Amino acid sequence: MDLIERYLAAIGRELPERDRADILAELREVLMDKLDALKAASTGKVSSADVEAMLIGYGHPLTIAARYRGSPSLIGPEVFPFWWKTLRMALIVVAIGYCALAGVALFSGRNEHMVIRDATASIQTTLVFTFGAVTLVFAAIERFGKPGMLTRWKPRNLPPKDRGMHPAERLVETLFSVAFLLWWVGLIHFRNWMPDVGLKLDLAPVWAANFWSILGYFVFEIAGNLFALAQPRRVAVNRALRMTKYLLGAAVLSPVFEAGHWLEVSGLHIPPHAQAILQTNMDLGMKVGIGMTILIMLCMAGAEGWRLWKRRRTAAVGVLA
Repeated sequence: MDLIERYLAAIGRELPERDRADILAELREVLMDKLDALKAASTGKVSSADVEAMLIGYGHPLTIAARYRGSPSLIGPEVFPFWWKTLRMALIVVAIGYCALAGVALFSGRNEHMVIRDATASIQTTLVFTFGAVTLVFAAIERFGKPGMLTRWKPRNLPPKDRGMHPAERLVETLFSVAFLLWWVGLIHFRNWMPDVGLKLDLAPVWAANFWSILGYFVFEIAGNLFALAQPRRVAVNRALRMTKYLLGAAVLSPVFEAGHWLEVSGLHIPPHAQAILQTNMDLGMKVGIGMTILIMLCMAGAEGWRLWKRRRTAAVGVLA
């Protein structure tokens, strides 16, 4: 049943939301009828390999979803769903990359009009090139290659039904973590001057004292996200990595929280008494923010641990049954 549910989930992710429930219900009924027939033919004993063979014979999830979507035959009905899936992912990666680079450029002090002008001009060329490159590759596969290789798959390699964070969300988190890491080690710089009020913010010494532990946390987070993107079906390992990440984050922030002072407020045109009030308010805001972050990380670690325990317990019950 797990293979069938993962198979249906993979199809459902490619279907329009308004029709998804009805189509999946219809497919589930068809597959259960096939499973019952398989059980009858094998005197009730059906292995995972038998279910896999049944699903492979029924069709690749992208191919099945394309039938219900009525996809146009841009480069051939057999290749089209794989082309469309790859193109969407490629365009998402390009868009996220440009947004991240534009954000870094803005916070680094570049004029926002120049950033928007340069990004708009270059992203158009990049999107056209990406579209053409992906289309050319799949057209070559259909024309000179073997389209059948795209449908060589195994149900056991499908991602789990509940796969957690969407790959695009995980990619965004990774890109922002990389940007933070580059700033943290001094390879890029963000402006800390607010010219409208003449306010300057600098990090208090506590951050430098915890430089290496914070660096290690973000390296671990990036490595965990890259592993999850490469191995989405390793559910237990990915949950364990996320739980470790949250526990590590809480441990890293605990000594920072105890410092009691996190930002240095200064300004050329701010009276001393106003500057003192700003300093107090900034530290209070940082105290609340860091404290809430630690609490949320501990709750998230507990949630991941509970899901991991529940998964193992379910697997153990299945083995005993």
